[in-house]
Amino acid sequence: MAGFLFRLETVDGEPAEPPTLSSAVPDWKPGHTIHIGKRTLRVLGSRDDDGDQPPVLVVEEASLNAGQLLLSDCRRGRERDGCVVPHGRDVAPVPQEPPST
Repeated sequence: MAGFLFRLETVDGEPAEPPTLSSAVPDWKPGHTIHIGKRTLRVLGSRDDDGDQPPVLVVEEASLNAGQLLLSDCRRGRERDGCVVPHGRDVAPVPQEPPST
């Protein structure tokens, strides 16, 4: 199986831990989660501005906080779009309100 290599960075531009990721997934999007052992990283964005280097995924540590709903709330119909199950947990992110025009 061919893999895709990515550099992982924090929002500050520092290398994340781990600093690289080899994945079968070529198209990581903001909001996707990367499961590394017991840790979960959330993808915030990506860039590919250096053709000689692997693309960069900007990530943050994902954790249960006030910005998340229990998956059972999603199943009750409070919000079906955007409800995902992070690695081994019964939680889902709260969808963001659309910007007012």
